[in-house]
Amino acid sequence: MPGATEVAERAPASRLVKAGIAVPVGPASLAQLTSKNSVIDKLQHVQSALRESQDRLNSIIQSAMDAILTIDEDQRIVMFNDAAEKMFGCTAADAMGQSMERFVPARYHATHREQISQFGAAGATKRTMAGRQAMYARRTSGEEFPIEASISQVETSGEKLFTVIVRDITERRRAEEVREWLAAVVESSDDAIISKTLSGTITAWNSGAEKLFGYPSAEVLGKSIEMLLPPDRAGEETEILARIGRGERVQHFETVRVRKDGRRIDVSATISPIQDSNGIIMGASKIARDISERKRAECALRSLSDCNESLMRATDESTLLQRICDLVVNVGGYRMAWVGYAVHDEKKTVRAAAFAGHEVGYLDTLHMTWADEERGRGPTGTTIRSGKARVCYDIATDPSFAPWREEALRRGYRSSMVLPLKSGSEVLGAISIYATEVRAFDAAEQHLLEELSNNLSYGITALRARQDRRQAEEKLARKADELGRSNADLEQFAYVASHDLQEPLRMVAAYTQLLAERYRGRLDDNADKFIGYASEGALRMQVLIQDLLAFSRTGRRETSNVSVDCNSVLREVLQTMASSIQESRAVITHQELPVIWADRTQIAQVFQNLIGNAIKFRREVPPVISIRAEKADQHWMFSVSDNGIGISAEHAGNIFVVFHRLHTRSEYPGNGIGLAICKKIIERGGGKIWVESQAGSGSIFRFTVPLQSPDAPEGATK
Repeated sequence: MPGATEVAERAPASRLVKAGIAVPVGPASLAQLTSKNSVIDKLQHVQSALRESQDRLNSIIQSAMDAILTIDEDQRIVMFNDAAEKMFGCTAADAMGQSMERFVPARYHATHREQISQFGAAGATKRTMAGRQAMYARRTSGEEFPIEASISQVETSGEKLFTVIVRDITERRRAEEVREWLAAVVESSDDAIISKTLSGTITAWNSGAEKLFGYPSAEVLGKSIEMLLPPDRAGEETEILARIGRGERVQHFETVRVRKDGRRIDVSATISPIQDSNGIIMGASKIARDISERKRAECALRSLSDCNESLMRATDESTLLQRICDLVVNVGGYRMAWVGYAVHDEKKTVRAAAFAGHEVGYLDTLHMTWADEERGRGPTGTTIRSGKARVCYDIATDPSFAPWREEALRRGYRSSMVLPLKSGSEVLGAISIYATEVRAFDAAEQHLLEELSNNLSYGITALRARQDRRQAEEKLARKADELGRSNADLEQFAYVASHDLQEPLRMVAAYTQLLAERYRGRLDDNADKFIGYASEGALRMQVLIQDLLAFSRTGRRETSNVSVDCNSVLREVLQTMASSIQESRAVITHQELPVIWADRTQIAQVFQNLIGNAIKFRREVPPVISIRAEKADQHWMFSVSDNGIGISAEHAGNIFVVFHRLHTRSEYPGNGIGLAICKKIIERGGGKIWVESQAGSGSIFRFTVPLQSPDAPEGATK
């Protein structure tokens, strides 16, 4: 098979003439040669020139960037340049003599044969250059790749040859796909993607820009970008384009733009320079995103945060409601907000408690009710009845807004949200929020506003609870003061009465005693009996007055708290009660008792009364009394237990009441004042006293004493 050089040698003489080489074209010219040597010289010169031309041609073919192949009529490869070796992955030696179809995918074989046959039928003298055909070739590895090929016919020495020039367009195809993909991305993007010149003229406008700004591309291309600027932002684009012209990039620039319908929207824009192939800045590309919802959500979040802070500081309900309405309008950015309370009157009126924003008498036109009737089936009435939030996305079309639509639209309200204010299951009222845009409340914003209403509900409930508690505390304090004064008056009266009654009572007792001594037996039996009754009553009255005086002194006497060793106090009490202990054969035991901070005399009185009761209310067996103490939280808890007659459960709470007795004096002596004195002493010291008992099973009296008085010195207890 011929190589590149052989193909060149077969080239006709006319090609040599075109190369600038003089070649004899006929026998007449040869005859004119004067000598054989000159003819040989001429031929040698031609051959040399032909070889040089062949070398240049071969060098060009081998250095070509495209693959160049030559095939014969049978599609056998007769020439295969270096670029072809790299492109198809095989050497020229391996490719020579192989069918061209080796490098053509099977699906293109028929097309390839048809093209070659068309060239063969065109005739030997016809030269035809086929148009570039977009197809695929195949490497020896089996990989297919896109190519662009051109075919031309060469006829030499009567033999038809075809030259195929193949260009690998993989990278170009990828670049085209990338461009197409980018164009699709740009066109399908929800963000507005705009390109403009450095003077601000719009040159590209995607569908995202149409949605965002409301202008179709035909209405903006070729016009100034400043058509989107609100009056208060004039000059902003000029400054941005100046920065772009200096090669800067403006990222996440938040601003305000105007839609075709006149509505202002918050946008975040990133603007980048557009450079040509030489790196010269020729314009700018802008990616703009609508952040109105995010801005509203941020405002709602700030409102919620400020609301929570206001709730923590609130001391008055009306001030709190006004503060929340102000926050919703001034921080949240809404047109108007108002709070209405459900009034439980005959008409079920909704009373406006606070409002803020562009109201201008709107609330006076509402005549709102939460009854199930026409004016109560609007958003506010429905919310109060159901306890659920109600969103009106478009006031102009929402049928529930019909009674108030004209007034609402005239004031610029386009959508609203009404949220319930609850205290537990009770709906107190509602907070109504109005916006200037249709469908202004998205899901995230609704969630934040619902949280705000929940927090406001909690704040109202907490304020009312605090107010109720404060009133209850004030009432309790007044009652306590009254009771304190009453108790003081009662104690004063008891003290004075018991003190002043002693002298006449002594006189009565003395004279009844004289009557008994002088006239017993001298009168009849009834007289003796009456004198006995009088004497006994006088003596009993003396004991009662003395006990009453002791009880009143317990309340009047200032305590003198000191460090008291209860073991020492108990020993003194037992010595004082030695005769009654001995008489009753009582067995009294105690553990090691603590040192406490208390009034020594009064603690001794408590021990004496409790031990005395245990001895008094004994059964037939000797009394067994045990005294203990242990720490319990911030108190010492003392217990005095016995094996006596016990106390039934229904009477356990009454035994500490002054003069209250469970038994007759004939059964057990006393006036029922000892335990009342114990209760008074213990409670004045900051402790408690109670009894645990059952009838017939003995009793355990327990009382507590603080570990240490608040004003006691360090180390006063152990």
